[in-house]
Amino acid sequence: DNLKLLMTYGFCPTDKNKEAVAFFDVQDLLEACARARPRYFPIPVLDQLHGSLMKLGQERQLYRFDGNTQKPRSCLQNSIQMMNEIVTTQLLPQNNIKDDPNFSSDLLQSLLDARKEEIRTILNSRMKNTINDNDEEWIPMIQSIKNLLEIELSYLKSEQNSNTDDDKICETS
Repeated sequence: DNLKLLMTYGFCPTDKNKEAVAFFDVQDLLEACARARPRYFPIPVLDQLHGSLMKLGQERQLYRFDGNTQKPRSCLQNSIQMMNEIVTTQLLPQNNIKDDPNFSSDLLQSLLDARKEEIRTILNSRMKNTINDNDEEWIPMIQSIKNLLEIELSYLKSEQNSNTDDDKICETS
């Protein structure tokens, strides 16, 4: 994978990553829930869910989105399903709501949108202000990181990932 090459050897190929994977962590997942449904996920609920996930040993879990298929991989699918079950069994009844059929797709879209925004922020501000004139030896590394971020952004930008059908999101890979 290009990131491993970059971190190990200080360079990576500039062609597309064959895996085309975007990664999300527990914090990303919970923040996406709050963005997708702020009414269901106030701070106390997020704190409780975070604590529960930590107890389950999920603090280092990475959830993957496959840029080639434009679908979440099984670990992300399972997490979206878990969050949907929590919404259905716990949070909808507390909010006197019967059904929320778009939650899963809205959650996925929130994850993708947040990552795209994070990449844009890095590319537009941090990458421009990273290198001083005296640090020219870092230019190849910074350029490689920039290339990786641009590649990731390109497969996250695909119009195909705006699924609205929860069955497509919850398919197993």
